[in-house]
Amino acid sequence: MQIYILLTQKCNLHCSMCIRGKQSGDCISFSTLNSIFNRGDFDNHDIILTGGEPTLYNRLSGVAKLLSQTARIVSITTNGTDSNVIQELIGIKNVMFQVSLDGDKIAHDVIRGAG
Repeated sequence: MQIYILLTQKCNLHCSMCIRGKQSGDCISFSTLNSIFNRGDFDNHDIILTGGEPTLYNRLSGVAKLLSQTARIVSITTNGTDSNVIQELIGIKNVMFQVSLDGDKIAHDVIRGAG
């Protein structure tokens, strides 16, 4: 089973196709996540951490490390703009990253915003 967890609605880009339509917004609290994790069965499932931009969630590394202990795979869907968080998690064997790219620099910037 795939379980999607929306960590935050915040994002640092301005994508034309964004379904959220927000550049700021709420984040799920870590205590709420703990409650969910303690009630649910996440063992051997695929967990997808998403947002907005999940690397803007201030406890992403801790959440991913915690879930990686029991989940089959922890995937983080990211725009790839925060390499620090990616570097923190890259050595964990069942943590994966899905990075959004939309063509070359010019095409990508038209869709996602400059830079």
